[in-house]
Amino acid sequence: VCTAQGFTDSDPRYGFVTGRIFFGPNQKDGFVDESVLWGYRLSFIDDCGADLAEIGKVGKRDYPPAICCDPERYSFGLEGVPVPAGATAIQIAPYKEQQRHNDVVVILDSNYQLPRVLVAMAIRPTVYSGVSRDIVLGSTAPEYSARQFRACRVYHHHFDAQNQNQFGQTDGRNASALLQEEFLQSETASVRLLRDADALEAEMKEATKSQHEEMNYSKLQLAALREELLSAHDHVRGWRQERDSEAEAASVTNEAYLAESRSSLRQHESLRAEARTRLSEVASMEDFQRSLDGQAKVLQNELSKVAYSIGQRDHELKVKDSELQEVRENLSGIQDEMDEVNSQLKVQCQRVQRVERELSLSSDLGEKVKNMRLMLQESHSGIAQLCALVNQERQKRDQYTQGLKQQRLRTELLLQLLHHFKNRTQELAPQSLPDVLAPSSGVDAPQEPMTPQPRAMG
Repeated sequence: VCTAQGFTDSDPRYGFVTGRIFFGPNQKDGFVDESVLWGYRLSFIDDCGADLAEIGKVGKRDYPPAICCDPERYSFGLEGVPVPAGATAIQIAPYKEQQRHNDVVVILDSNYQLPRVLVAMAIRPTVYSGVSRDIVLGSTAPEYSARQFRACRVYHHHFDAQNQNQFGQTDGRNASALLQEEFLQSETASVRLLRDADALEAEMKEATKSQHEEMNYSKLQLAALREELLSAHDHVRGWRQERDSEAEAASVTNEAYLAESRSSLRQHESLRAEARTRLSEVASMEDFQRSLDGQAKVLQNELSKVAYSIGQRDHELKVKDSELQEVRENLSGIQDEMDEVNSQLKVQCQRVQRVERELSLSSDLGEKVKNMRLMLQESHSGIAQLCALVNQERQKRDQYTQGLKQQRLRTELLLQLLHHFKNRTQELAPQSLPDVLAPSSGVDAPQEPMTPQPRAMG
């Protein structure tokens, strides 16, 4: 891996990691080369490079080769991942198709007296203080030998013993010296070439003498060390009891914290579910509001159409009223003419009566009487014609009166229907619209009343 960016642990819980890791592609000789890779594997490792737990895998994306290294080409999110005991690093290792699980490798730094584990291309980020050790991002390093790995394990075992027993410092230094001497002897062992047997025998005697002296000195030191060891054991026993009590208290506290975190997670999930239900209810209410707006627009259009039709009917009624007024004026004129004819008839009747009296008084006036009778017949025929005309006018007046009554009844019915529709529209509320829309959609439009056509005056 050409590079990897550090990340900050945002998980407040002890022993858990949350964040996102960004790292670059596989690089060889300064160029990006992913032709032989299957992907990248992330895992927790300890100081000696031993694989503790796999975190996950990221498949390659087949990017074209490039000279520059993109540090954000790949990313992997960690969400509440538990950190295993002894983990000190996160390793990012490319692996091939035929080798899905890459072996963890380490490098021993020869610049230090004691072996120190390094990871190639390591970047040490800032980690939350609740984690006991820093998490290190690293790529693959060269392979190491079994002797180096064993020496690393021995060193870290001795380091843990020093942390647990701070009163046994002398014993720890002696054990460290012995282990270091054993490691140096195993690493620098060689075959000595002797020139002759005398030299070999002399060297053997000197070695035996020095060994006896060392054994005597070691026995003296061993007696002193036994006394120190007994006192150290007493201290260690007390410290172990305190450590066990503290561990029990810590475990109880950890269990309480975990229970509280689980309850908070459950509460958070319930709040999320409630929020989702609220959002769905809001969406349904918005849909219902849109449907109500559409129905209100439809009702507004229907109301405008009804108002337009009512305006047309009102105009027609005004025209009919004007026609009826003209008919009434004509009828009043005809009535005046009939009154004049009646007055003339009365006058003629009076004349006839006078003539008859005169005829009865004088027989000489027979011819005049005949003439008067002829005139009377003519007047009778004229009167009959006038009576026929009067009867015709009366029939027309009755017809017009009946048509006017029918038109008034229709106008009153139409006004009542309009008043009822306006009251229904004003009383309509948004919460009762869905109940009203279903029956109102089936109401037929009021039909236009059939009005009789006015007849032409004869």
